[in-house]
Amino acid sequence: MFTRNAILIVIGLTVAASALAPARTLADEPRRRVVLIQADAVRPDFVEQFLADGTLPPDGGFATLARSFKATFDTVVTPTLTTPNLTTMVTGAYPQKHGAISNSYPLSTAPVTSGVSGHLQPLSTEGIWSLALRAGKKVGLIRTLGVSDTPMPNTWALNIRQASALSNAQAIKPTASDWISDTSGWNLGEFADAKSPRIMTFTLHDDLAASQSYTFNVVALDRTTPGTYDALVIDDNRNLADGYFGVRPQRSGLMTPTAPLTQTGNWSSCLFTSANTTTGLTGTALGAYLKLYEFSSNPLTVSLYAGAVWYNPGYSRPWLHELYQEIGPLPLLMNASGVPLDQDGRDFWYREDKFFLDAALNVLRQPDWDLVITYQGSVDSAEHTYLLTDPRQLLYTDPISLTYWGYIKESYQAVDAAIVAISNTVGLTRTDIFVVSDHGQAPVHTTLQINRLLALNGLAVTSPITAYAQPSGGYAFIYINTTTREGGVISPAGTPQYTATQEAIVTALINFTDTDRLTGGTVFPFEWVIRKQDLAAQGLGIDTVGDVYASVLPGYSLGGATDTGPLTSPVASGGTHGYAPAQPTMQGVFLAAGPHISRTTLAATRLIDVAPTIAGALGLGKMTTADGVALCAVLSLGCTPAAIELRSWQASATSSPSPGLYLMLAGLGLIGLAAGLRRGRVGREAGHW
Repeated sequence: MFTRNAILIVIGLTVAASALAPARTLADEPRRRVVLIQADAVRPDFVEQFLADGTLPPDGGFATLARSFKATFDTVVTPTLTTPNLTTMVTGAYPQKHGAISNSYPLSTAPVTSGVSGHLQPLSTEGIWSLALRAGKKVGLIRTLGVSDTPMPNTWALNIRQASALSNAQAIKPTASDWISDTSGWNLGEFADAKSPRIMTFTLHDDLAASQSYTFNVVALDRTTPGTYDALVIDDNRNLADGYFGVRPQRSGLMTPTAPLTQTGNWSSCLFTSANTTTGLTGTALGAYLKLYEFSSNPLTVSLYAGAVWYNPGYSRPWLHELYQEIGPLPLLMNASGVPLDQDGRDFWYREDKFFLDAALNVLRQPDWDLVITYQGSVDSAEHTYLLTDPRQLLYTDPISLTYWGYIKESYQAVDAAIVAISNTVGLTRTDIFVVSDHGQAPVHTTLQINRLLALNGLAVTSPITAYAQPSGGYAFIYINTTTREGGVISPAGTPQYTATQEAIVTALINFTDTDRLTGGTVFPFEWVIRKQDLAAQGLGIDTVGDVYASVLPGYSLGGATDTGPLTSPVASGGTHGYAPAQPTMQGVFLAAGPHISRTTLAATRLIDVAPTIAGALGLGKMTTADGVALCAVLSLGCTPAAIELRSWQASATSSPSPGLYLMLAGLGLIGLAAGLRRGRVGREAGHW
């Protein structure tokens, strides 16, 4: 009796108290925050291998996330290229819905040889950021595909839709007469003790057509011995006391100068604020990287490489201006005549990744962000160049393979460090971090020229064109040059001429054989050959796809040459993607950790489920435009109705019960309390209490 009465009293008090308490508001729920790191070409088997052999540290980014949620592999979409898969990752949709079918492709009525960048085409569905913005969230989109260049509210954006070169790279080789010794009007600051400084000037430009020029000074300093020049600094206002453009670290580093340039191979970078009203970039910070590629102290000899001035679209403009002042200009290389850059390509992969990481960290240090999407691409670059694990590759030897394997390990370590930097900034107890890759890579040993193969089978690939293949890595769309296209000569789909042409393409591909250089066996290189009318099953039921889709076995890559020549040729080194998504080397990584992430492992996931799962972690409810679904096992609250309600109440100002409902609940609570007290009194009188 005591227990039953006590329970009634407790229930009554609890219901009454909760009913009379103020309604919960958004401020009562901890802010839900998500960071998505798009890790281009990271392979799950490589991550496992590098964790096992110590390449990746046990307390690093990959290891920490893998101890929380890990998918054994993540199934990506067809074709296994960057543009379709990064777009699927943020939309939860197949390419036939979001429209980004390839890195490049011709529009439906354009010539079959033309192409538009998949990066630049507007989305045909919405990204996860649209759902977040409608819910009142603030988002950072750092090198995120599908993001419009038109400013969106509550958004920090540094786009990659079109990074434009506003000037060409140049070699700067001053002669003796270009140097002057007149320092009147100069404040040399910390270098005032220089014996006989000398100065030369160069200019950068802010547009290829309607350019304005911006003058910079190179100051040569003889700090110890007169006439022996041991340092250079770059300046834009004749005042070294307020700073200068100094040496940048090899692969990273903010704009704060660390030291002068002192030796051949040093890199610097400089900034200017555009005053060009023609380009619309007035007030925007722009700049270029500079390499000291020749430096002799006595006699003074200096050669500089001034990289192109690049502009990355983004917004807000004031934030971008401040960001460039902090992290420097976009680091992309462009060749200049006579300038050796062979050793710099690898460093600039990391510079570019560090540039976007620093931009993401800038947003993550803001107080009011909710969703940040950022990108790391060094693994993709390293694997494209250095994946050398197949004996059929021309450069394959143990010493070279080990060296190249070290470069690939280094790229995974760089992404691991980026995960750590982000985690240390936001905290895994407060923020959910997702790391997802768009595809893997496989080593390439043979290039197969698909247009030459079509031509050998009677299909004209030069004017007047019958059919034309647009390949990328391990796949190609083959476009029939129908009369619905500009310059078309074949009757459109549904006609006998079209069907005969399509069948001729299919027959040419499926019957082609090659000889394996290692085993001498016969190989049928084409793994998938699919007619356009059957592509919807692969998520490619859209008019812009080719009339035939073809992908080859890993180890082959497709070339687009249309001249006469060999059908196949051996490849020295490197990897690619574009193969069938079921190939193990094409599968992606999917890791996550944070306060709303379960500690679990799934055997397999789908890339289309990433965005809906992020929506769940943010408490945004169901992503109705996606083809995928939230992975309930990943979310610590699951996908039960109660969990959905808990996630969604905070985003809705109308979700609180009405005052009448509160009064009803309070009344029920008080009735329960009275009943409990009455039962206690009766029980006591009866001698049972």
